[in-house]
Amino acid sequence: MEIVTNNQWRNLLNGCELTESELAEFDWVEYSLFHDFIRYKGRLYSLDEFMLAPDSLSDLGWHGYCAVSAFSGIAIKISSDGDQAMPALVLS
Repeated sequence: MEIVTNNQWRNLLNGCELTESELAEFDWVEYSLFHDFIRYKGRLYSLDEFMLAPDSLSDLGWHGYCAVSAFSGIAIKISSDGDQAMPALVLS
């Protein structure tokens, strides 16, 4: 497993900071105006898309994981204050 990150924290975005077209992509999120999102590599992710990181990632300090394909995904660390996230590309 390879983890690729630049170790940069990114501010979480609140739904009220998104455009109407961006919010429309997340019509499945209840109360999306009050929900947290993160931008990574040109894509917007809802924190609801992430599950708890498997042991192989959580042992390395990652909190969440979102599968992108059969061979890759996005891992995130959430800051202690809950206002920022650090994303990483995970390749197997």
